[in-house]
Amino acid sequence: MRYKRLKSKAHCRFFLVYHVVLVTKYRKPYLKPDVLVQLLAIIPRIAAKYKVLIPEIAGGADHVHFLMELTPQDTPGSVISILKSKSTSLLLREFSFPYYGKLSNTLWSSGYFITTCGGAPLSVISNYIKSHS
Repeated sequence: MRYKRLKSKAHCRFFLVYHVVLVTKYRKPYLKPDVLVQLLAIIPRIAAKYKVLIPEIAGGADHVHFLMELTPQDTPGSVISILKSKSTSLLLREFSFPYYGKLSNTLWSSGYFITTCGGAPLSVISNYIKSHS
């Protein structure tokens, strides 16, 4: 049943899921298989400390995709910044990465891709709103 996915707080019910893609600095293939395996375990562990759920995660040599469930109090950009900085810190403790240009101490590109997931298609919501005016 669809409504089992809804979460509750004191005064609201919600289902906020985002699809996030992080890419490595300069799209360099830093995420070798051993690094990627470690990263795929690190990101959900970091998220859990901030009460953020990562139900799905996968990646390649230069990027990682994941679904992220948030509460209405969380801002996606803040959570992503935390995940990027903490994952970089933990990976740099275990692995060394070749430095290309101005890489400094970051593994990730400054940007990211994010889109919302779940719920009804936009056309259905639009028609629903129009029918109540």
